[in-house]
Amino acid sequence: MTANRFFINSQEINRPYSYLKGSEHHHLYHVLRKRPGEKIFLFDEKSTTYEATITKVEKDKTTLFILNSQPPSPQKVIIKLGIGLLKSKSMDLVVQKATEWGISQIFPLFTQRSVAKINQQREAKLLRWQQIAIEAAKQSGQVHLPQIEKPCPLSEFLKIDHPPNKCFLSETGGELLYSVLKKEMIKDKKCPEDEKEGKVFLMLIGPEGGWTEEEQNYMMKYGFKKVSLGPYILRAETAAISTMAIVGHFLIED
Repeated sequence: MTANRFFINSQEINRPYSYLKGSEHHHLYHVLRKRPGEKIFLFDEKSTTYEATITKVEKDKTTLFILNSQPPSPQKVIIKLGIGLLKSKSMDLVVQKATEWGISQIFPLFTQRSVAKINQQREAKLLRWQQIAIEAAKQSGQVHLPQIEKPCPLSEFLKIDHPPNKCFLSETGGELLYSVLKKEMIKDKKCPEDEKEGKVFLMLIGPEGGWTEEEQNYMMKYGFKKVSLGPYILRAETAAISTMAIVGHFLIED
């Protein structure tokens, strides 16, 4: 099934015929060697899925006949991730796994201990992360692509209006994330419902080197709860992936 899934921009949908171009066309024709008459599946940035038949394959595009479409099913939980900017490969890995877990929004953050410097490469990095997300969605069967925001300083990010259920992962203590989820979001049902979305939870993960004490105090000032994964010091990308898995499992299973 994953070899039959392709991403298409919603603007390219013009029923009954639509077109695959660029890298998706190249993958369909030159890598998978699909031919007219074969059936494929599509998804777009709005999480709409389509079933289509290939009608014509040309040098620069594939013509498709759209058979049917299905709007996105509402997500039971909206998980948002803020993460201190990591080195390139580690950040790529986090974006990939966040997509697989259905994270709805990713906020790359400049922090006091951020090693990565991308001031002159922001647009290129965003495009790269978006492409990684698309490939991860195709591979995993996920249709919900994360909205990846432009990197911004932690101090500016904290001033944005955020959901009441928000935590930051700390290596200097804090209540176990497991306990917080079980107590505050499952038993007490405190996670608010949104008519269009569902339950909303925001988690912040520090960069290599973690948060400074000043940053932790600042986050608590803005209502973020300090949580922990236990006594071990994890790599930033490991902490992010573990946190997404724990939060996703608990909330999806709720």
